[in-house]
Amino acid sequence: KPAYLRLGRKETPNIASSELIDPDLFAPIELGRAQILQGGGDATIIACGYMVELALRASTELRNHGIYAGVINMHTIKPLDVDAILTAATQTGRIVTIEEGQVAGGLGSAVLEVLAKNDLTPKVKVIGVEDEYGATAETSEQLWNEKGLTVENIIQKVRQTLD
Repeated sequence: KPAYLRLGRKETPNIASSELIDPDLFAPIELGRAQILQGGGDATIIACGYMVELALRASTELRNHGIYAGVINMHTIKPLDVDAILTAATQTGRIVTIEEGQVAGGLGSAVLEVLAKNDLTPKVKVIGVEDEYGATAETSEQLWNEKGLTVENIIQKVRQTLD
């Protein structure tokens, strides 16, 4: 059957041992069920892959300024954890998604589709690679910075949903 496998250049941080997660919310990976890594009532950041660590760092920085953004690790896009998205939308009314792939047909699109099908209209910002060809660089971080896949940009997008 068709399959998709993404191989990165560097080791992915072990989120399970991160000091940035809330151990009371954390659950082991289960196919089709998102991991709630941090709770928050002001906004929700939904991330996948390498971007999960950036989302955790952004959430921690936001907390230092009195903004509580939860973090969801949407480690599987298909099957997608619809319940996690609907809960985030109804609890915070503000969602920021971040992915290192194309936004068209990716995590952000999937989240928006779930919201549309359920007639929910939270404020949503999607961060990812816009419709363009990839580039080369010496490090992944160089490409991420070029495409706005940064802690600072996540913070900015969360703040925009609060306006």
